[in-house]
Amino acid sequence: GASMEQICAFHRVALPPPGECRTGRVHSVYRRAVNLALGDGRLVTLSPVEDGRGPFSFHLAGSVLPPGLVPGEPVLVTGTLLRVGRWQAALPPEAGYVLPRGVLYPVPRDYGRAAARLEARLERERPRVDSDPVWAMTGTRIRRLCADLAEGFCRKDRPGIVTVGRALLGLGQGLTPSGDDVLTGLFALLGMAGSPFEGADRLLGQ
Repeated sequence: GASMEQICAFHRVALPPPGECRTGRVHSVYRRAVNLALGDGRLVTLSPVEDGRGPFSFHLAGSVLPPGLVPGEPVLVTGTLLRVGRWQAALPPEAGYVLPRGVLYPVPRDYGRAAARLEARLERERPRVDSDPVWAMTGTRIRRLCADLAEGFCRKDRPGIVTVGRALLGLGQGLTPSGDDVLTGLFALLGMAGSPFEGADRLLGQ
């Protein structure tokens, strides 16, 4: 009995393989976005924009989100349909897109200056960070996981790197948790042209 609305654009990687479906739950609801946690470990965003482009996103034609969505509601994604609770929208094939990966080119002369600025900022913020109760609980664990990650790269232990990387996801304090900050920096370095770690794309995909 739900009315059918229209998705104006969606990232193709957010879809399941042909002939299959993905299920999950609403993870979080904001004024301009709803995050959908799917059973395969993906976090997909539903946002109301005229013609948005983002990784792992569905963009609803118009300027407002569907009313009444709350965390925990069931989600279903097929090759042609997105259903969240009783709300549903069609996924027209022509609306799909894939973002180009792009290439990051390293500029070595900037590394030293950037590292010095970062070190100075960390020293300024250390008293505030050290007194943060969440950091007190997670800081030691994050440092240990970073050491494990470095050791995994030295040994080229791909399964170990993936295990530690997953343990860092969402760990720590901040709008983006500290563990996610570590992984973002790692992804940027490994994604650069001429990365010394061959097969970095496959590793980051895991």
